[in-house]
Amino acid sequence: MVILSIVIACYNEEESLPQLFTQTKQMIRLLSHYNFDLVYVDDGSKDKTYEMLLDFKKKVSNKKINVTVIKHPVNKNLGAALKTGLKNVKGDLVVTADADCTYTLLDVPKLLSYLDKNTDIVVASPYHPKGTSDIKPKYRLWLSKATSKIYGLITRSNIDTFTAIFRIYRRKVIDNVKPKSDGFIAVTELLVYSIKKGYKVKEMPAHLTVRRYGVSKMRLLSTIWSHFKFMMSLIFS
Repeated sequence: MVILSIVIACYNEEESLPQLFTQTKQMIRLLSHYNFDLVYVDDGSKDKTYEMLLDFKKKVSNKKINVTVIKHPVNKNLGAALKTGLKNVKGDLVVTADADCTYTLLDVPKLLSYLDKNTDIVVASPYHPKGTSDIKPKYRLWLSKATSKIYGLITRSNIDTFTAIFRIYRRKVIDNVKPKSDGFIAVTELLVYSIKKGYKVKEMPAHLTVRRYGVSKMRLLSTIWSHFKFMMSLIFS
């Protein structure tokens, strides 16, 4: 039976976790023909995130559902947590997702439906012509769309969204492509480096919602600067 890994980085997400756990259990019921490898990385949370993850592990673990909970002693940022999670996957297919449920895990079956024999990665794409986004204010949406457009030009690909963490990868991609950054830019690095290595990417139109609980951990100016530096390194490499 195919093993499906789900990697989720968490930082001070105790308000979001009940919704995440509900979606996870619903997703597992929808995909009952898979075995699951759930990998949670607590990136130095100061609230009850770690304890809640351990409690969830105790409740759902069985022969078909393996749960791994890893804790960073201090916050290292999203990229570092993502890299830790990816190093510990056991699955044939690997999904990366946010803990804040801005993309719903109930769309994992849809991601899987786009993964044909000629495709290595499927990206949830709110900036696809058929995708939608609730991002506010509008300048943040414009900045994110423009950033993805520039990456599309640099990589000579027709991908509309380079910044969404919600994706599915074949295991060979995870084994052969390593992001470098410990920051949010690691999500983009993983896709860009995969394209440069020749892996085939397909987009799934998706809806990006606003966070319902907690606060975003992304710092806009530092993220913009990281994207600028990464773009320059790609152009002049």
